Amino acid sequence: MKGRKLPTFEIEGTLFLVDLNGNRFLEVGSPMNQISFDSLGCHPHGFFLLYDKSSKKAWTGDKLKLPAHVVKVFVPFPYKLDPIGLARKQGFPDDYYTREPPQNKKKR
Repeated sequence: MKGRKLPTFEIEGTLFLVDLNGNRFLEVGSPMNQISFDSLGCHPHGFFLLYDKSSKKAWTGDKLKLPAHVVKVFVPFPYKLDPIGLARKQGFPDDYYTREPPQNKKKR
């Protein structure tokens, strides 16, 4: 994604860059801390992440017994996280996911 700043997504008070090409979140203050999109689970309106607030990483422990420092975080679909990046990745114009849909014309 040359020539533009990556968008950010806040997870429990920590800012992460949305890197669609790398399929990951990169912590703004510590880019070595990365959360792979492979860690995301399915949600009807996007995805969810089991997030460890103490390590600022995806939870990899027992999913049936979550400790108090692990929370379930909603993550929107990629077209909402980075509409321009997704459009470019798919070969569409930058405004593909942000433009207004054409209005339905009434038939006479």
